[in-house]
Amino acid sequence: MALGFLTVLLTVTGLFCCIVTVTAETAFTNLIRFNSDGLSCTHSVFSVNNVFSEIVCAFICSKTSLCAAISYNTITYNCVGCYMFDMAENVESQERVLFYGVLGATNVVNVAYNKKAVQSSVFKQHYAGKGVDGNADQYFSSSLPCFETFNSTGTFNWWYVDLQYTYIVKEVKMFNRLDCCASRANNVQVLLGNSLDSLTEVAFSAGQIENIWSVPLPAVTLGRYVKLVHKGHRQFHLCEVQVFATAA
Repeated sequence: MALGFLTVLLTVTGLFCCIVTVTAETAFTNLIRFNSDGLSCTHSVFSVNNVFSEIVCAFICSKTSLCAAISYNTITYNCVGCYMFDMAENVESQERVLFYGVLGATNVVNVAYNKKAVQSSVFKQHYAGKGVDGNADQYFSSSLPCFETFNSTGTFNWWYVDLQYTYIVKEVKMFNRLDCCASRANNVQVLLGNSLDSLTEVAFSAGQIENIWSVPLPAVTLGRYVKLVHKGHRQFHLCEVQVFATAA
């Protein structure tokens, strides 16, 4: 895709709207592509037809109040601005629809969603990716919504997510298990940094964490990796970890 300037004539609900000149490079680097499977647009804030690039769709979103994500159809050229994405149980095939989070100065997006996650050990089928799959169900069930490690006999258990890029991280939110065993999530250390070898502690819970533990971070806190260390030797499990951030 050639980067440069795009001048686009937009039509909104059949009415002439405006001519937009956008720096394609800036708009494109602020797009975060999501897997389209099972996604739906939560709280649509606009729908525009005849938008011939996801870059321009993202630009419209970045200038629209409350818009934090887009879905862009590469066949119909329909651009929809979303307040956020959500998981949907019965979504028709979305193979021609591109889903993006649009990061800007005011748009805060959960950048941990569907990113690569790793943990110290895996208990049964409670893989690390369960912590970033978009399912914040806090009750163990047949859907296996939570990650879980084995007991640790030596070093502490841990879990981390690679956000793939460095972001300005605003908040880390953790969802504890509620059907039982919530007390196991105690003495949890939250680490953040640009390398796994140089992480900094940003929070520590000396006792059991809250049902939903939110850790707000100071302005301009940069990081690519978020790591949780359980300073105990029982199983470590959480049902979802969300990392809200903007573009660095």
